[in-house]
Amino acid sequence: MESKRSGRGRLVFMLWLLIAIIYFSLARNYISVSMDDREFEEYLQFAVDLVVRQGRSDEDLRSLIRAKARELELPLDPVNIEIRGEGQSIELRVLYSVNIQFPLLPEAGYQKEYEHELGYRTSN
Repeated sequence: MESKRSGRGRLVFMLWLLIAIIYFSLARNYISVSMDDREFEEYLQFAVDLVVRQGRSDEDLRSLIRAKARELELPLDPVNIEIRGEGQSIELRVLYSVNIQFPLLPEAGYQKEYEHELGYRTSN
């Protein structure tokens, strides 16, 4: 009787350990993606401000954005970078989605979609 209880206790412990590993792995992945997005959003505002202040072209802004996305390993399709206006009235819209993988199951997971809309703002 004692060996059945200890065997069942080990099984329950292993199951809870597996659940905890999966949970913490998902949480780590999600936090990492969120931190990269926050850094990317801050850079987008910096890039828009820089391009406007220096009078650079929309193509310069696109290349800055694509370079930062590559640096952060974000799957940004250049088609999803929309720039409207010119001069002091530039508006930017960037869309991308990131796969958040489920541990131990490469086909499982979900996509987190991000959309950033911002424009030039003076720093008074």
